[in-house]
Amino acid sequence: MAYDLVLATAADFADRFSGDRAARPSAGMTGETLLKINHNTGTMTYGAEGVELEPGHRFVVPVNGFRYGYVDWRGGKPVDRRLTHLGSGVPTPEPPGGQYVRFPEDGPRKAAELLLMSIEERGFQLAATCSQSSANRMDNLAVKVEMQLRSPEGQAGFRHPVIEVQPDHYYDRKSARTIWHFSFPVIDWIHDDGETLLSQRDGGAITKEEPGYEASEDEVDFLS
Repeated sequence: MAYDLVLATAADFADRFSGDRAARPSAGMTGETLLKINHNTGTMTYGAEGVELEPGHRFVVPVNGFRYGYVDWRGGKPVDRRLTHLGSGVPTPEPPGGQYVRFPEDGPRKAAELLLMSIEERGFQLAATCSQSSANRMDNLAVKVEMQLRSPEGQAGFRHPVIEVQPDHYYDRKSARTIWHFSFPVIDWIHDDGETLLSQRDGGAITKEEPGYEASEDEVDFLS
């Protein structure tokens, strides 16, 4: 990935939006609550207790909330997370020797996480951990953000997407089963001030996106 999402005010945006400096995107283990999706059922849960997240919850994704790297797994548990966000200028972390393993093996697995800051409950924050299928949608969202940054609206400060987190699925012929993944449709954009929505400025002109991504044949191979 090589998206130019550098934004001088991105770190300050998290402060203004949540009022909590701990909400700033970080490159290491942050203690954030991870959001996961069950690839067999589409159920989305977060935290050690497995609290279920209802589909359609609205979150803001700060432009520097796209993170890539690896997670070291031991005995089915993550023991180390090495991630950096796009726009930081820091290369994507790689494990010693550059060798990765696949689920369910122990060791470093490629990782992609999306920082989610609730617009419905300020201060409620999750990090969506993405398998290959979900990471593809995350990458598509990053492309939309890059395009927004170049647009007149983006230049005016409306740079951070407001999304709904939804479960979506496709049928994988190789494994002959349905695979569930995250979907991140954009429903609005929020200004750098952390308050003003583009739909408010434009009188409700934002149209919710419909899922339209066609899964590739090998998406299931990255499940973790």
